[in-house]
Amino acid sequence: MTDADRVQEEVLGIARQAAERGDYETAIAELNRLLNMPPGAYSQDAQELIGFARERLGETARAQAEYELYLKIY
Repeated sequence: MTDADRVQEEVLGIARQAAERGDYETAIAELNRLLNMPPGAYSQDAQELIGFARERLGETARAQAEYELYLKIY
C-alpha cells in the first residue's frame, strides 16, 4: 500500500464514520477531499458514498449526478 492509499483510506474512514452518525455534510466534505486527490484504491468507494450522502441530504439531482459519474467511471 502506498502512502497515498493510506491517506485515502484514512479520509474514507472519517467520511464513513460521519455518514454513520448522520453527519452527511462532513462526509461530503471529506469525500470531496478524497476525490480531488489523484485516483487511487479508495476512489471508487468514495464516489459511491458521496452519492449516498447527497441522497440522504435530499440533494436528489446532485446525488443522481454522482451516481451517474460512478457508473461512467466504474
